[in-house]
Amino acid sequence: MAITTPQLVELGTAMLDFVPGPMFTFIDPRLYDNTAAMVRQAKSLVGRFEKFGVPRDRVVITIPATEQGIHAARDLVNNSSIYVNLTLVSGIVHSSACVEAGATVMTMSMSPLLEWFERKRKTLGPATPHHPGVETLQTCISYLHLHDVKTKVVIADVRLLTELRQIHGLDAVLLSKGQLGRIRGRQVTTRIPDVTDKTPASLRASQAQYPTTFLQSKKGLMFTMSAETRSMVSAVLYVGIGKMKACMEKIESTIRDELRWQIELDNLDLRKIYFREPETPQRKQVKHRESPKAADRGAHNWPATSVKPSRNSGKLMIESDECF
Repeated sequence: MAITTPQLVELGTAMLDFVPGPMFTFIDPRLYDNTAAMVRQAKSLVGRFEKFGVPRDRVVITIPATEQGIHAARDLVNNSSIYVNLTLVSGIVHSSACVEAGATVMTMSMSPLLEWFERKRKTLGPATPHHPGVETLQTCISYLHLHDVKTKVVIADVRLLTELRQIHGLDAVLLSKGQLGRIRGRQVTTRIPDVTDKTPASLRASQAQYPTTFLQSKKGLMFTMSAETRSMVSAVLYVGIGKMKACMEKIESTIRDELRWQIELDNLDLRKIYFREPETPQRKQVKHRESPKAADRGAHNWPATSVKPSRNSGKLMIESDECF
């Protein structure tokens, strides 16, 4: 059982009442290696939003930036005019391929990228402006500004706000509730990157190929990358997809348990719980003729009970003043 398209549309339309801009929704990340399935689900989502009166330019479909996901994005953007957010992006080659596909937005994961470089160099601690992970992120952003690319850049998985402020030219940032409280009223990014300066990020951005032809490679996108770049992409992209899959399975398990509990509750026969049939007038008359002692020993003198459903077990619990 999966989270269905109608459920996402219902949630999305409710959110649109509170936000003035576009609404980001997502396809099932477990389709990450199936281009046709991702295209099909994205079109279904947008079509249902349109039936609710939501124009497609207010909906952005989030897709994992696997090679299959990037091809799906190109299909959706070029053939259906659907806005796409390619997520879990890392490195200049990876981001260049997303630009080649015409992605509306690309979301770059900051923390796993920094940690990949730190594991490689066996260093720890807050990132400085010269941290290779920070330079990699800044190179991708400077690349877009240098070539006046319309693709927007979002940073996610922020580790420290001090590290975030070292990156310039962002379009948006995804923050946790705690981080948002600490940054409220402060500026996240201070300036648009100067692509004419001599910083390592600007130099690398100017040296990168534009436009690219990565998606035309017969061998595939990953074969256009060096071994080191493939390692970095895997650390950010496929580890992130693994976490998404775990979250989806947890959500599905919760929904499945709730539905099972509701079905059992709706079909509950209370007469079986009380272990006796409702008393008829004839049975009441027989009971009145019994002596007090006989009544005390009567088969129908049950202890007081109460019945309530248990959400934890999906079964019914019987509370009693005595043990049966």
